[in-house]
Amino acid sequence: MSENKSSWEDYYKDRNCPEYLAYFKKEYGGFIDILLSNGKSFVEAGCGIGTVSKILYDSPNRPCCSGFDINKKMLDIGEPNEIWFGVGDVFDKNTYPTCYLPYVIHSHGALE
Repeated sequence: MSENKSSWEDYYKDRNCPEYLAYFKKEYGGFIDILLSNGKSFVEAGCGIGTVSKILYDSPNRPCCSGFDINKKMLDIGEPNEIWFGVGDVFDKNTYPTCYLPYVIHSHGALE
């Protein structure tokens, strides 16, 4: 019998909320601080529901943020406001925006 594994969408569907943002800020505050001290515009590669971009964008300096993910359903869960998110692949150089260089490309998935 095979084990039924949840999809990413199932795992994150209830995480687009203030409580999860507060948890994430506490858990990854050091990462967020490093990003904010090193750039004014950001591209989140593999953004999922866009948690990092939302936190960066809501910071006092209000940096320019965008992100992409290969999973459209994850982007739909994030429902970003004022942040551009699109479908894209981290391995495709054409995915990365060129409209507001220079920027910091980040992916918190490497921290997991």
